[in-house]
Amino acid sequence: MKSSALGTLILTLLSLLLCWVAVSEGIGRMNVHANETGIYMLAYLLCFLCTLIPILELSIFMSRKNIDTLYSVPLKKPALALAHYISGMIQIFTVYSVTFLSVYIHLELQTNYFRLEYMGGYYLLSLLFALVAYSVFMFLFMQANTVTDGILFFALWTLGMLLVELAMGNELWDFAPDIMPSASSKCRAGIGWIEIYSPIDRLTVIFRSFIEEKNNDSSITQYAPIYMQQIYMFFVWVLLGALAAVGYFVSFIRKSADRIGEISDSWFGYKLMIPVIGYVCLIDCDGLHGETVLVFIAMLAGYVIYRRGFKLKVWDYIMIACGLPFVIVGML
Repeated sequence: MKSSALGTLILTLLSLLLCWVAVSEGIGRMNVHANETGIYMLAYLLCFLCTLIPILELSIFMSRKNIDTLYSVPLKKPALALAHYISGMIQIFTVYSVTFLSVYIHLELQTNYFRLEYMGGYYLLSLLFALVAYSVFMFLFMQANTVTDGILFFALWTLGMLLVELAMGNELWDFAPDIMPSASSKCRAGIGWIEIYSPIDRLTVIFRSFIEEKNNDSSITQYAPIYMQQIYMFFVWVLLGALAAVGYFVSFIRKSADRIGEISDSWFGYKLMIPVIGYVCLIDCDGLHGETVLVFIAMLAGYVIYRRGFKLKVWDYIMIACGLPFVIVGML
């Protein structure tokens, strides 16, 4: 925690600068377009912190030069896991709390237009769902054996869930293009909950509709009531966050030092996400042979990166073979 103090200070200063600019810009144009507090930047900040902090906290365990130091000293793995988990939480809490308080004071002093009594509720709930996202990313990073793999796991899961959401939305539209716009919005909003950052995003939209009561932004007026109807999904994500936290501790305790630097063979990494992203893209190509071939080549390249060469395993060949029918259909 001592070693992270400087990084926490730098992150706090940068966060203060970015959020103050966003709030000042929102206040400056509120009489022109909409009444904006700029608190959407607080949501972006939380998403960024929940992604960055796990990398900073766990990178030390992904380097071979630290194996002797970390695994030979008389420290218990549960204690190490808990120390780094709490350290990351403290960093997120510190950076976000200081920035949030600064934004609140700025809004309180510079405006009397917003319903700032809702800011306290937003602060507490946003921290809760930040902890959920943080736990998910801590778990995903522990599935990797190198820092690069851990970062790629983050990218693959974030991209993969987004592609699945878009594909499901497109299939819904193709299946029932004449359904009422309101029903379409509800379905698309429901599908969007599969994204890792979705609880923070949905919570921000809901509270912006309360705080910025006179805001005429269509995304807020249209989706805030829908998200309120889907409030049960917040409880689902809390449960997923708890499971991810348990998974992080189990993975940390069971992780063998001799796997550090080796191929990351977890089911929650390349083994799952390469076929998921590949098949979603192949299906979405919808018979376009050029795009289908490019996606299939990208999928092959993903397996080469995963295995660090061309020595693929049986499961890899099965997943690749399952993608061939899409290529054949696209070529016809």
